[in-house]
Amino acid sequence: MKISILTFHRSFNYGAVLQAYALAEYLRRAGHQASVVDYQPPYRKKNGNAWSGKRMGIVANNLVTPLLWLRHRQFRQKHMGLAEGIYASLEELRTHAPQADVYMTGSDQVWNPRHLSEGFDPAFFLQFGPDIVKRVAYAPSFGADAVEERYRERLKELVSNYDALSMREEASAHFLSELVDRPVEHVLDPTLLLGDFDSICDSASAPRKGSYVFAYRLQDCPLFNETAASVAQQAGLPLVMTTGALRHLRESGKPRHPGVEQWLGLLRNAAYVVTNSFHGMVFATLFHRPFVPVVLTGTLRARNNRINGLLELLQFRDALVAENSLGPSLTAAESADWPSIDRYIAQARARSAHFIDNSLR
Repeated sequence: MKISILTFHRSFNYGAVLQAYALAEYLRRAGHQASVVDYQPPYRKKNGNAWSGKRMGIVANNLVTPLLWLRHRQFRQKHMGLAEGIYASLEELRTHAPQADVYMTGSDQVWNPRHLSEGFDPAFFLQFGPDIVKRVAYAPSFGADAVEERYRERLKELVSNYDALSMREEASAHFLSELVDRPVEHVLDPTLLLGDFDSICDSASAPRKGSYVFAYRLQDCPLFNETAASVAQQAGLPLVMTTGALRHLRESGKPRHPGVEQWLGLLRNAAYVVTNSFHGMVFATLFHRPFVPVVLTGTLRARNNRINGLLELLQFRDALVAENSLGPSLTAAESADWPSIDRYIAQARARSAHFIDNSLR
């Protein structure tokens, strides 16, 4: 089948880029003709463009920023499977709708009304194209367990055209199912669904395996920085750190600014991984790297729902470093039962694959 995917694929963030790649690649390996629609509305284009607006001041003082932007672009061009043409608005999608058998809303926070410009973006609810085209939602996220009351009626309208619905977070799946009175499946993030990243992982460019602690942070906060420093000290190893966006000017440890393939290699070769990123934890798990998960704080606290959900799936909640915890423990990180964790993921992967198979029939 020919499948057109809409998701956040141009975010300046390793996890966002890799989840978009993973869904398209999973479908291609399953025998489908899958591509990612290059939807670039102004509010998303600005957020994903290192050369625009507020970022120019950073670029002028830090040549690493455009380098990272170019590396992300190179990854998309080489591996993503972007469809031809760029769409800048819902109107353009409606005027020149992608030719496909299935439109699929991909993962990430595409259904977070606070993450977008003004509430929901109908494009991410597939409000375009012929009615005969099947519409499927695979693992979108609200960025929280539920949406606020003021958005709920609009949400009900926007999902009414879907043939199959799923959510990345279990609590969100229950919420949406009750709201629209129809089944909504809880499925894995596309990175866990695909699972295999050997073909794009560049371990050769990373330091020798087991010779460093790798810290990847989505949020710069004292709790994370103190935890990373503590783990490196306990392990007696140097600290290598990078971030999920442009906030890499005040790094502790040895700063690295890798492309997507090199970022995967740094994770795979690390002795320990410290991260407050959901996707950082996902890839540490897939690569069987002992990791220390750290909660997000302040304005990002709501995003801990997906971290908690992942750690519950892995039965690894005891390792989580919170604001009131005793601090990081290498013993807890090393206690991961990888054969059991692999079984949990395999079971959830089978359920997620079953959802896709049934949705595409």
